[in-house]
Amino acid sequence: MVEQTIYEHLQGCTELKPFLGTFAGQMAIFNQEAPADTASEWGDSQYGRIIYAIDTKEDPDRRFGGVLMVDAVCQKGEQYPEDIEPILRAAIDGFFFTQGDMTVSAHWSSSDLFRTMADDKINGVTLTFGLLAYPKQITVAPDPISAMNAWSSNALPQILGRRIHVIGSSTLPKVFRPTADLPAIYWRISNISKCTWIPDTQAACWQTAVLQGHIMVSNHDDEGEIARIIVNTLTNKRRLITEESTFLVDRNNRISVSAGHERTGQVVIEATYGIPNIPADTEKLKNITTHMKGE
Repeated sequence: MVEQTIYEHLQGCTELKPFLGTFAGQMAIFNQEAPADTASEWGDSQYGRIIYAIDTKEDPDRRFGGVLMVDAVCQKGEQYPEDIEPILRAAIDGFFFTQGDMTVSAHWSSSDLFRTMADDKINGVTLTFGLLAYPKQITVAPDPISAMNAWSSNALPQILGRRIHVIGSSTLPKVFRPTADLPAIYWRISNISKCTWIPDTQAACWQTAVLQGHIMVSNHDDEGEIARIIVNTLTNKRRLITEESTFLVDRNNRISVSAGHERTGQVVIEATYGIPNIPADTEKLKNITTHMKGE
């Protein structure tokens, strides 16, 4: 998962420093549980502290989803949950975290105050964030996702006049938040079926992949504008040519502006491509002898 990436991101949030104690020279931020109060690595104060944990569940569309729970634990009269909560929320809500080949987005859902029953001196706030995974979609050649990612990385920034994060590409930063100046896009395959408008031949079989495009920007109007630019450009371009194949992208492309970027995606592109019929290797005949008739 992305626990280490979240830890490094929170350690880099200098706005939290005035509210947190220290442990081993770092801000008191821990995954799942804090060390014992008797540990020698604690600094002058053991509070406040942040303890976070991720609870995952299977998601058939996106491999998995889950919940990120973040506890800001305060010492009553020294730190105040209402001061830490907006800083923590702004540091996580809407951010994308990448670790290895997995990217996850976090979206705030609630903040709940608490106090410990055993010790009235400790209180805090629990922030809950929904998590949604954006797993890499690249498969085997010919690969329409690889073609769309390459086009989105190389051509789309010039068309939009701004850079764009392509989720699933090798250049994706470990932590980012999409903005109007630096949006993000994610392509995934929702369906692959036999092509209905190009007949198979002895040379190739034809398939059509339905690609869902998820556009992430800071406001809804920009999402619709980028969606229209993508659909219009690809429809006019007609095809994407890569080293491994040619993908026809000019039929049945569509936009659903009301669709959310998290689950459904605002853009649908149909990419049609041929799969070469490569004859299977057969064993060559050996020890062939011939006899002339009449000998």
